[in-house]
Amino acid sequence: MFNRLCLSLLFILFSSPVIMAQQGGNTPAPSALYAELGANAGLSLNLDQIFYTNDGGFKSSFRLGAGVIPIKLNGVTSVIPTVPLELLGFYGKANKHFEFGGGYTHHFSGNPSVTNSYLTGRLGFRYQNLKGGNLFRFSIIPLLYKDHDSIAPGLTLSPGFGVSYGRSF
Repeated sequence: MFNRLCLSLLFILFSSPVIMAQQGGNTPAPSALYAELGANAGLSLNLDQIFYTNDGGFKSSFRLGAGVIPIKLNGVTSVIPTVPLELLGFYGKANKHFEFGGGYTHHFSGNPSVTNSYLTGRLGFRYQNLKGGNLFRFSIIPLLYKDHDSIAPGLTLSPGFGVSYGRSF
């Protein structure tokens, strides 16, 4: 199921043209490649594809990434691969945008005591050069996951943040 979802999102990311509600002068570069350091994927490399934009300043995109989270279990440090997926909306004129969205991140830990997936939110600032060039983001990223290790196991909401830098094209 997870592999099928990833393949479907990859297909959408790489094959979908940007859908324009109205062609305008503020159409951003539709793709971005960036590194992110933060809550939902540790350190990740991401591809972001804008699939909708309008003259009112609203844009929407998919994000797909591959990352790693260093973790220490029983005194042994290891690296857990992650795959973050997000659906994002951002609003703004020119290069500065308010960004919001939600997503899902999967961990490939192989350890049942480590949470293997969680839901994420995103609220932040996004600077993206409209003609291609620098992309910078700073976000608050709440995480919702099932906690197995606490005294009272159950759903846990944990605050986090992320900072990203890359290029749009």
